[in-house]
Amino acid sequence: MKQKQTHELNAQSFRALIEHAHEGIVIYDLKGRIRFASAGVKKIAGYQEAELLGKSGKTFLHPHDAVDAAKAFDKLLPKPGKSITILQRIRHKKGHYFWSESTLTNFAHLPEIKGVVSNFRDVTEKLKADEAAQQSRELLETINRNVSEGIFMGILGTRFIYVNDAFVKMMGYRSANELLKKNFSDLFPAKHDYNKCRKLLEQVSVLKDKEMTFHRKNGDKFCGILNISLLKHEGKHDQFVGSIRDITREKKVELDLLESRNFLKNTVDTVAAPLFVKDHRHRWVMMNEQFCRLIGRTKKEMTGKTDRDFLSAAEAKVFWNIDNAVLKTGKTIVNQERITSAKEGVRDLLTVKSRYVNERGEAYIIGFITDITAVNEVKERMSELNANLRGVMESTRESIYAVDTKLRYITFNENHKRVMKLLYGCTIKPGDDMMKLLRPSPDSVWIHEEILKAVNGNIFVSEHYLQYPKYKGYIQTTYNPIRDENNQVKGVAVFVKEITERKRFEHIIQSINANLHAVMESTADRILAVDMKFRYIMFNRPHADSIKRLFNKDLKEGDNILKVLPPELAKIARREITRAMKGKQFSIETQIPNMSILETTYNPIYDEHKGITGVALFIRNVTERKRIEEQMKSLNEELMQQNFQLAAQEEELKATLEELSERNFELDQLMYKTSHDLRSPLSSIMGLVNLAHLDRDPESRDNYLAKIEGRIKKLDEFIRSMLDYARVNRVEVAPEYIDLQMLVQNSLRELEYLDNFAAVHADVQVKNKVPFKSDALRVKVIFSNIISNAYKYFNPDVQSFLSIRIEVTATQARIDFRDNGIGIKPEYMNKIFNMFYRATDRSQGSGLGMYIVKQAVEKLNGTIAIDSEYAKGTHIVVTLPNRGR
Repeated sequence: MKQKQTHELNAQSFRALIEHAHEGIVIYDLKGRIRFASAGVKKIAGYQEAELLGKSGKTFLHPHDAVDAAKAFDKLLPKPGKSITILQRIRHKKGHYFWSESTLTNFAHLPEIKGVVSNFRDVTEKLKADEAAQQSRELLETINRNVSEGIFMGILGTRFIYVNDAFVKMMGYRSANELLKKNFSDLFPAKHDYNKCRKLLEQVSVLKDKEMTFHRKNGDKFCGILNISLLKHEGKHDQFVGSIRDITREKKVELDLLESRNFLKNTVDTVAAPLFVKDHRHRWVMMNEQFCRLIGRTKKEMTGKTDRDFLSAAEAKVFWNIDNAVLKTGKTIVNQERITSAKEGVRDLLTVKSRYVNERGEAYIIGFITDITAVNEVKERMSELNANLRGVMESTRESIYAVDTKLRYITFNENHKRVMKLLYGCTIKPGDDMMKLLRPSPDSVWIHEEILKAVNGNIFVSEHYLQYPKYKGYIQTTYNPIRDENNQVKGVAVFVKEITERKRFEHIIQSINANLHAVMESTADRILAVDMKFRYIMFNRPHADSIKRLFNKDLKEGDNILKVLPPELAKIARREITRAMKGKQFSIETQIPNMSILETTYNPIYDEHKGITGVALFIRNVTERKRIEEQMKSLNEELMQQNFQLAAQEEELKATLEELSERNFELDQLMYKTSHDLRSPLSSIMGLVNLAHLDRDPESRDNYLAKIEGRIKKLDEFIRSMLDYARVNRVEVAPEYIDLQMLVQNSLRELEYLDNFAAVHADVQVKNKVPFKSDALRVKVIFSNIISNAYKYFNPDVQSFLSIRIEVTATQARIDFRDNGIGIKPEYMNKIFNMFYRATDRSQGSGLGMYIVKQAVEKLNGTIAIDSEYAKGTHIVVTLPNRGR
């Protein structure tokens, strides 16, 4: 009885102990059902014992943990007295899960339990803390591995006590242990630098962003930013912690940035087109020399100013509005504008403006300008021509048709239908297979190949000669793919026109090109062009002669310029030509083996699609100019020791340079105007050829040929003017005795072809007291141009005359020209000697006549004076030295 009471007492004590335990205790039967749950279960999981009894333990586990828990339970059942601890997620009564560390003990062998006891506790916060600690350790290790700055701790005057990997690598040591044996002073290449740093550190305790020089283990020096602090606030007065950031690369970047800015400035100034940059307040912050010339102001005058400071209110308003649109939208805007330059007058411009925003968020406007004044003038003339041609174009006699990708007819015009019947005996209709109709003819082969080429997306033009009983001649075929809204080719449009007559005129044009070639060959400058593979496309004789003279090589088209030049020059040529192939236009100076200095201008060659197809090079020998520049430099150095006579010589040299600059500008104008005035008559000839082809009336052919002949004569006259210009400027003066009476008569006879020759009466009087000696070529040019002007610009409303009075003395010849022609308006008087200037809309010449006259007079050391009254006439007096003494 006493033993039973003792057992009951022990049971009650055990139950009380269980009920007040902080852990949850659950007893499972051998099938995993809950037989008992302590009060601690409610504290941890929120369940009352009644809510748990009889239910499977898996019911309260996270689905991902239930399988592993069941396996652990089954594995424990055959092992009485054994325990196992597992981590699992238990669902709280409120619905969330918490991590539990559960210890399962097999008490199946004890009759009073006969089950498995689970002691579990909530370890969620512990796991989170462990995870956070692990992440902190991993983060610290990651920072230590990846931080670029060197971090260190040490004791002043002894050694380092900690260094990170970046610091070991920065200082050039193999391991941290090797560096830990070193002193802080070992980082400095000079002892006084260390002492100065230590003294300052002991005074202020903290050094921030101190730029200093350090050296690595191998002795290499580098620049670094030092941050270091003494740990006085932690009671460690002799210990320090710090970091070093290697800024060697940053220093190099700063230097590179400075070089880049200088390069950008120089590059901007060499750009041929005007370029500018404005800030968000429309103020100019950068511009090149071309833009300054366009506005007619200096960089100093314009920097910080706006359009409103120099332009009219109307012009400035246009630019202001466009600038605002670019700044607001960020879009690139292309706009045609008109500006009144202080030096150039009214100019038409094509301006491309874009917005640039820097890393600080500041917005700028970048503008590129193309002067399209001449282009607009051409457009106006083209518009007039297009108006006349519109009716012809609407009734074209070209053979036009379209086929689908299977070469079946989609559509065609009546002319094509007629041609198919005439040449191939076919009557066509939409849907017919074109190749089946053409198959008996040999033309089917090339037509089939070319249409398939167009089906593959190619746009191209071909020419063929056809020979049939009813037709013999050349045709030109243009192929254009027809694309749908998805840009897929669904057919081909074909335009066929008869070009036999054009072929004939090409031979005429070839002869004209020969004259143009003669002009190119007359220049002493070397001109050449290469394709994208560095092969010669063309070159002039001066360039070929120089290659032969310098390198003993005979040039021909197709040669590779890199193989023609010696290695050192070929290397330069490859670099600069490649640069030009990227769209750059620039000039460089190069010294060649014979010690001459050449100035080479590189210009990209663009096709009609604005793609670069090659590079044109213009080479000029500037040795003499360089010599003069060196001489000027020497004169400047001696200026302080020389008298006023040397100062006068310096002014003379400056005048020489200004003349050279003026000649360079005139040459640029000459090349531009030559290309323009040669192309204009050629375009007119091609237009007349096409009109002649379209006009089937035989009686009109003579009219077209007469007009073509007129264009050719005009082109011939321009070329002769160019040759006169070349001879006057380049041929040496060669004095000889001249019969001025005969020279005048010859000049008059050359004008007999003019329609108005008989309308002007010429009166010539020559007083030769002594023979006259001078340069015959230039004197003839003077007489020919002045006399021809009197006939070209006669006044049809009066009895026109030309009076020529010549008096020759021992020292000079005075030639007096007087006419009663249309005269010159006062506002044009100061421009008549300008290159390519025409003072009247009746002008038929090149605009070079009076310019060449003045050049010739100056070459002969003579003078020319002109006086004219509009609608009354012109009086010109030329005096030339007599070199017969």
